[in-house]
Amino acid sequence: MNNFIVRSKSRKRKNAYVVKIEGVLANYNAFGSCKEMPLIVAEKNGEIQKTDGWVATTMFKNPGALDIVLNHEKYKEIFGKRIASMIIDYCDKNSGIPVVTLFPNMIWVDGENMNDVLGRMNHETRRDCLRQIKMRKDLLRNFENRCK
Repeated sequence: MNNFIVRSKSRKRKNAYVVKIEGVLANYNAFGSCKEMPLIVAEKNGEIQKTDGWVATTMFKNPGALDIVLNHEKYKEIFGKRIASMIIDYCDKNSGIPVVTLFPNMIWVDGENMNDVLGRMNHETRRDCLRQIKMRKDLLRNFENRCK
């Protein structure tokens, strides 16, 4: 994955990807046992990307990447189309390397526990990460309540 960060007016150190699930390039089940799998990035940090072929792919951690592909239709119903297609890398405040990757229904953490990793983020990044996690939990809880 690219470890550079596009700096906006905020001090958040993150990369937000919107991946294209429809019209997949290959049988993604073949990537299920791999550490990472390629997904087509339609948008990165708010900028539209070219989506023609394997050139437009970015590697994302499994099992989160496979989960987003296999459950995309269900996630669109639960989280809405945008969040169902979104992957966010939250980066270390010093190195810029992703330490948390947030998928629609899953979190990948680079470390022993979430508290240690949160300490590696600056204040604005940590606050955004926790807000995004809470928002996903709330959407999932609301969906569960509607299904009762």
